[in-house]
Amino acid sequence: MNVLLVIPRRDAYSILSAPDIGVAYIARAALNTGAKVEVLDAHKEKMGYDEFKHHLKKKRYDLIAFKCLSMDINVVLNYCRAVKEIDQKIITVLG
Repeated sequence: MNVLLVIPRRDAYSILSAPDIGVAYIARAALNTGAKVEVLDAHKEKMGYDEFKHHLKKKRYDLIAFKCLSMDINVVLNYCRAVKEIDQKIITVLG
């Protein structure tokens, strides 16, 4: 299973300069099950909708999970739309 874990781009200033430990825990758990895991920090990469959609076309994912705080919901919903435009069968998870 190919898994993509996404930290969304934020319009607001993010004071977290360290890697996201929660995403790291999820990545390790998925790796322990045999999944192939990629972490995409769209905030660090300054990745908007078009760049995210272009990234999705490079590889086939079975599951895409998004870190989603209240302030992230609009960006994450747009990312989800991009996922479903490419392949309706990709499982999307927010948390």
